[in-house]
Amino acid sequence: MLALAAMVLFAGVAHFRPSIERSLGLNEQVAAVVRIVDGDTVVLSDGRFVRYLGIDTPEMTASGEHTRDLAHRATEANRKMVEGRKVRLEFDSVRKDKYGRTLAYVYCDGKCVNAELVAQGFARAEFFRDNRRHLDEFKRIEAEAKSKRLGIWASE
Repeated sequence: MLALAAMVLFAGVAHFRPSIERSLGLNEQVAAVVRIVDGDTVVLSDGRFVRYLGIDTPEMTASGEHTRDLAHRATEANRKMVEGRKVRLEFDSVRKDKYGRTLAYVYCDGKCVNAELVAQGFARAEFFRDNRRHLDEFKRIEAEAKSKRLGIWASE
């Protein structure tokens, strides 16, 4: 009887998947972030580089102290939201860029990290090619950040 109970328990555990994985669609994956590259790029535990879709943050190598400061602040904001955590990747039409990076909308704790960076004024809403699923939403969020003169919009 004990052996039968152990087999049933083992069979149940072997087929168990966390609810986040069960609810994933074909255009989604779950992965762990192990390193932050900059404000809009991370490295996953499987070695993939992920470039956030729909946004562009200031570059660390930009000329101008203000822009470089914003790049560092965007990187830190990204780090606080996702470093060392599991994230859900949502893909759009084009999944790789010309550099081989995975392109995705990144979600952590139910929030879209891409949109959060725009809302905080650390990123512009930028859409390329056919990856436009959240264009209207990101443009609306960007307009709000502009009106509040946050981050990159503070000096404009």
